[in-house]
Amino acid sequence: QSAGNRTDPQLLRKYSIPTTLTLLVNYLYNIVDQIFVGQGVGITGMAATNVAFPLTIVTIAVALMIGDGCAANLNLYLGRKDQESADRIISQTATLLLSAGVLLGLLGSLFARQIVLLFGATCTSFQAALAYTRVIILGLPFLMFSSALTAMIRADGNPKFAMKAMMLGAAINLILDPVLIFGLGPFPAMGVSGAAIATVLGQLVGMVVGF
Repeated sequence: QSAGNRTDPQLLRKYSIPTTLTLLVNYLYNIVDQIFVGQGVGITGMAATNVAFPLTIVTIAVALMIGDGCAANLNLYLGRKDQESADRIISQTATLLLSAGVLLGLLGSLFARQIVLLFGATCTSFQAALAYTRVIILGLPFLMFSSALTAMIRADGNPKFAMKAMMLGAAINLILDPVLIFGLGPFPAMGVSGAAIATVLGQLVGMVVGF
């Protein structure tokens, strides 16, 4: 094997470890919500977060499809030292992400009841699931951007920054969950809606840092 084709273990570790942690953090939002909602609301609240989880998975899947596609193109253009084309790819991807995020948000808002029923809400968990899902839907554009931007940032050669951006968003969610669910200090207890708001704010922070 020639030296040019040989895999660099150090480079592999540089990218693989932060990438793995970034993907894990994406799913920590739901796990953290379930822990606090289970303590503050009970089994009905946990069912509500589970009902909304498939919607989150679909959004992340679309975001990674767009983000990874952009990252592949970005690497090719940066390898050719074609910065102008790389900038254009990023601009086009941002436009596509915005369009897809807004479209998912609009469709989700219009069909929130049907989505909740489709994903298995029962009579007892329907209202809680609907309240949680409606807030989560408002944050879908933020989730779309924060997930896709991590791939684009990795392609630009900074996987650790992408990991830190996602971890900061998860930390915001972890801090705000008990505050908004249980109602600490001046904040009223909001139950499952508070968990959803904390999640959306964490995703917003991850998106802003990514930008």
